[in-house]
Amino acid sequence: MRCENVLVTGGGGRLGRYVVADLAGHCRVSVLDRDGGSPPPDLTVDILDLESLARAMRGHDGLIHLAAIDASVSAPDEAIFDTNVRGTWNVLQAAQQAGVRKAVICSSVSATGIDSTNRHLPPLYLPIDEAHPLRPSRAYGLSKQLDECIAQSFARRGGMTVTCLRPAWVMFPDVVRDVLIQLGDPASPTRASAPTDRPDRIREPFPLLRSYVDPQDLARAFRLALELDGSSYEVVFVTAADTFHPTPTLPHLRLPEIRKPEVYERDPRASAHDIARAREVLGWRPTTTWAQVASGGAAPTRG
Repeated sequence: MRCENVLVTGGGGRLGRYVVADLAGHCRVSVLDRDGGSPPPDLTVDILDLESLARAMRGHDGLIHLAAIDASVSAPDEAIFDTNVRGTWNVLQAAQQAGVRKAVICSSVSATGIDSTNRHLPPLYLPIDEAHPLRPSRAYGLSKQLDECIAQSFARRGGMTVTCLRPAWVMFPDVVRDVLIQLGDPASPTRASAPTDRPDRIREPFPLLRSYVDPQDLARAFRLALELDGSSYEVVFVTAADTFHPTPTLPHLRLPEIRKPEVYERDPRASAHDIARAREVLGWRPTTTWAQVASGGAAPTRG
């Protein structure tokens, strides 16, 4: 059963705008954000304010929770942990009290702890699936692991299903531009033209696993997760089928066990993450390749 009234926390943010646009025509959407933007949110609420959040949640039967401090933002660990973990608890607590039936939480591939800061802890096998042990050591990845624990605990209570999506690096247009600059792509602007005053400027090293996802593909995954029936709790990776790097995946990682060698035989640049569960559970598959993203094109959206 589809939700009719959906609240999107962080709906005024970069990803939120894609998610809200994808939901258009499928349900009534209310955007909740801490700060006024353009256009302003329907509800201006801080997710750390449980009382205000509870009032805002009333009348909604669906929830997409995006509000958080992102990994690209420079912030104290304490702020990241408090906002992401306590914020998720507050959002789900308010949702359950308001009678929300379905919730979708934005987790991250960072919940695995497999990243450039933990090169001494490479993945145990490829492709990485949802059963892979979670070993985060930094505040952001740990906050996402705990978000999933919180989500599962609310799902166990009954009455509200919860799905956690683990997106890879979201390739917004400005991020694509920066990646192409750093890859030295001849079709990209020169490195000298890259902005130097942005706090989230992309710098080497690239994310260890080189996984990414197109924002429109990711937005569609959130909608499909909201339409999911028959499961009280799910967690799925949401990444493109390939990587953004021109070199093959396996030599870069040198892993002891390759569980699906056929994946890398078909495409040496295949993603390090296994998205089979996203196909099985959500009916989702990526519609874009890195070549399309880098050229500014996109495949027709399906589903």
